[in-house]
Amino acid sequence: MHITKTVLIPPTIGASLQPILGKLAAAVLLGADFTYMAAAINKADCGVSGVTPIKGYLATDASQFTAFLVPNAVFEGTAQAMGITVTQLIANFTAAQWRNIWLNHLVAGTNNLASMTNGSQLTTLLDANAKLVVTDNANAPQGKVLTTTGGTTGMGGTIGAAIVVKDISASNGVAHVVAKILIPN
Repeated sequence: MHITKTVLIPPTIGASLQPILGKLAAAVLLGADFTYMAAAINKADCGVSGVTPIKGYLATDASQFTAFLVPNAVFEGTAQAMGITVTQLIANFTAAQWRNIWLNHLVAGTNNLASMTNGSQLTTLLDANAKLVVTDNANAPQGKVLTTTGGTTGMGGTIGAAIVVKDISASNGVAHVVAKILIPN
């Protein structure tokens, strides 16, 4: 046995990890708290062709994004409220629907919590009409909640998703953890 000062990673694994380290993709795809989100992103990316994959937005060097991340506990709570498992919850949506959902979690540019003032409308990557409306809420852990508006997916929307963790910095943007899946309208 030898003691090393660094973690030794096989070159094949290192080559696949290197492009995402320090980026929004690392938080989602390598984070223990976001395994269900990663699974749903994989479904979205595998089922839709001819477009930028969600992982591509999260791993890009070319642009800055604000990502709203959904932890495993939210998937578990949503599934439990529906009387199903998380696996069934992920299966309930098609790849195209998951793509719409994840595009609704991404906003071009870097929006830290302080820049999201009461009444702000953040245009998501879903389409020009799909917005996340910021509302001040003293009962929310970070003092702000999001509501989806606009869009034409017919999926129903989300009201009052609290931001629970703010301003997770990455080289290609910033992320915030939310307490609900931001289903588009």
